[in-house]
Amino acid sequence: MDRSLPDIVGSTERVQLARFLLNSSYAFLVYQSHTFSNSIESILVIQTLVLCKKLSRSPTLRTPARFGLLGILVAYGIFNRPTFPFWTLVPLVSLLFHLSLRDV
Repeated sequence: MDRSLPDIVGSTERVQLARFLLNSSYAFLVYQSHTFSNSIESILVIQTLVLCKKLSRSPTLRTPARFGLLGILVAYGIFNRPTFPFWTLVPLVSLLFHLSLRDV
């Protein structure tokens, strides 16, 4: 999770603040320590967020393979835990909206 923060946050100062907030969060600690599926869901959510952000930023990264990877991440996340769509609903809708505006 710490390795994905620079892709999501951006600047170095913000990454350090995000790491501090993430690692000192009681809710994050409790969520990660309960079951193995929570950890898998967290990793899938972070990777989906990173991929959505990269796809919305750079048109050169919009390849069928990356959209296929996004589909695999979403399918595996839904199969893993039913709460996965709720965590990724806003980023995925934002990506779809962003892509529809770019193509017009």
